[in-house]
Amino acid sequence: MGFKDLKIITIFAFLIIGIVFIGVIANMVTENTEGKTEPNEYISIAGARDTNGDINSSLPIALANDEVISFTSLSEENGSALALTTDYIINLSLGQVFLINNSHTVETLNTTYTNHTNATYVYQMDNYIENGTSRTIISLLVIFFAIGVLAIGLQALGLFDWKQF
Repeated sequence: MGFKDLKIITIFAFLIIGIVFIGVIANMVTENTEGKTEPNEYISIAGARDTNGDINSSLPIALANDEVISFTSLSEENGSALALTTDYIINLSLGQVFLINNSHTVETLNTTYTNHTNATYVYQMDNYIENGTSRTIISLLVIFFAIGVLAIGLQALGLFDWKQF
C-alpha cells in the first residue's frame, strides 16, 4: 500500500468521524445555549401536606429541574388548571412551587385525595451558558466544524490544495 492509498484512507476516516461527531456537537451546543420545555411534569404534592392531610403553604414542592426560566402552568391530574398567585406561587430561582391554602386548593386537592399534579415550564440545562456572547461563539463552533469537514472532503477529491495558503 502506497503513501497515496494511506492518505485516501486517512481522509476517508476523518470524514466518517467528522460526520458522526457533527450531530453530537450540534446537540451539545443546543443543550448549552437553549432552554428546554418540560411539558406536564408529574410531581408529587404529598410533601405540601401537613400531618392532617391539609395543604401547608409553607412547604415547597420541588420541581425536577431547578433552573426554571418561565413557568407556564400547574394543573390537577384531571387537567383543570390552578391559578397563579391564587392557588400557588412559584420561586423560579429555586425551582419550587408553594400551594396556597385557600378554599379552591383545599376542596379540589383534598376532596379528590390526589397527591400528584402536572407542571409545565421552561428550564435551563445544568451546563447552560449564561453569557450571550459566549452562547453566540459556541453556536459558531458547529459551522466551523462543518467547514473543516468540508475542507477535508474537498482535499480528498483533489478540489482543494492546502499548499495554496
